[in-house]
Amino acid sequence: MRSTRHTSDLGRAFLTAAAAAVVAAGCSESGWILVEIDGNLQPGLELDALTVRISADGEEVDQGSFPFGEGSSFPQTVSLRSGDRIDDEVDVTVTATLITFPLVSATRTIAFQPGRTVEERMCLYRHCIGLPTTACLEGTCLETPPDADADADADGDGDADGDSDSDEEADAEGDRDVCVPDCEGRQCGDDGCGDTCEPGCEPGERCEEWSCVLDVPEEWVLVTHGTFFIGSPEAEAGHEWDEELHEVTLTRDYWMLATEVTRNQFIAITGYDPQPTSRCGPDCPVGNVTWHEAAAFCNRLSNDEDMPECYTCTGTESSAYCTFPVDSDPYDCQGYRLPTEAEWERAARGGTSTATYNGDLPPSHIGCARPNPVLDTIAWTCANSGNRAHPVAQLEPNGFGLYDILGSVWEWCHDIYGFYELDVLVDPSGTRTGLNRVDRGGSYSDTASCSRAADRYGMEPSSPLDRLGFRPVRTVP
Repeated sequence: MRSTRHTSDLGRAFLTAAAAAVVAAGCSESGWILVEIDGNLQPGLELDALTVRISADGEEVDQGSFPFGEGSSFPQTVSLRSGDRIDDEVDVTVTATLITFPLVSATRTIAFQPGRTVEERMCLYRHCIGLPTTACLEGTCLETPPDADADADADGDGDADGDSDSDEEADAEGDRDVCVPDCEGRQCGDDGCGDTCEPGCEPGERCEEWSCVLDVPEEWVLVTHGTFFIGSPEAEAGHEWDEELHEVTLTRDYWMLATEVTRNQFIAITGYDPQPTSRCGPDCPVGNVTWHEAAAFCNRLSNDEDMPECYTCTGTESSAYCTFPVDSDPYDCQGYRLPTEAEWERAARGGTSTATYNGDLPPSHIGCARPNPVLDTIAWTCANSGNRAHPVAQLEPNGFGLYDILGSVWEWCHDIYGFYELDVLVDPSGTRTGLNRVDRGGSYSDTASCSRAADRYGMEPSSPLDRLGFRPVRTVP
């Protein structure tokens, strides 16, 4: 016994007996441990319940509880799920809840198949412990009927097929339990024999409980592809002429920064502060950056992570000048970039179809009317900001987990501003000609109408604005 904690002689006597009698009987099914508890209940000692926990290397694997009231007796048996934990030993802890005494418990260490290799223990542990088996084969416990060899021995030499040498070799092999990989229903992870299950995970994925899931980087959120409506219906309060409602499809998932790029993040990547006189702190969204500076930031971010650059840039700091090849598809670039207008609007809607992800705006509240029941909890606008920027992530996020995508500061997009190209409805990236770049989302000093998901604006790409920032995206590989 490794340790015993108690609060009374009765509790100690009971738990010492119980823990000493804990046995690990093995697998009743694949990945289960059968724990049997025995003990002596002293007269007058009333017990409410028993809890059994198994742990390995200090980490709890599973626990089970059952009532132990009047009429209950020992021994008691409980099955606990052990998953894929394979250790030389596990700790089995019995905890008793007493009416007349506080919680008391005792722990005993149980050794599993000592002397076997990890591979042998894995095979037996998963499939065959506690059964009269000779080997494991593809998850099946093989058994030899007691009289099978005698019945098959036709020549009387103890050899069923007449070849005693080969049988001896086979028996020698059978004495060594063969580890058979277990990958049924698994995409990835340990196969139980020291290798991994196929086909494995693609770049940008991680293995979680034998399935491949997208590995979303810290501080980023996953926005999934799909078909949705971009623009707004003419009846929407605040609707503008350039918001023609139409259906588009994005065929690729993408990661988007959960917040707008902060001043602190911008300085850390680029080495300079575009807002040295800002009244807001380092956790406020960066502003006063041109489209070119935002694109150059994305390139620097790609460089720092050894990814391809999406833009061709010259110059430094506020003199940066960036371009994107007219005949290229931004969705194909594997580095960081600015979101296309379609990506931005899908992200901003957060799975909704209303003017904001918190509902439609009443016609009486598309300006700066206070309070604004729709926007005050999700967006900084002229109604609640005090005409100043605020630190990011102070208000409620949308369904994708994005903060401040409405209000706060306008956000640069990849696209050139112009009429929607209604002949490109799959993975659109805007018109190929024009002078201005799209910016979206509204700001802390603009009206509520500007913070509708459909609202659009165009700015000359070399013109900075204090209330104009950005957040990058990256296509999921």
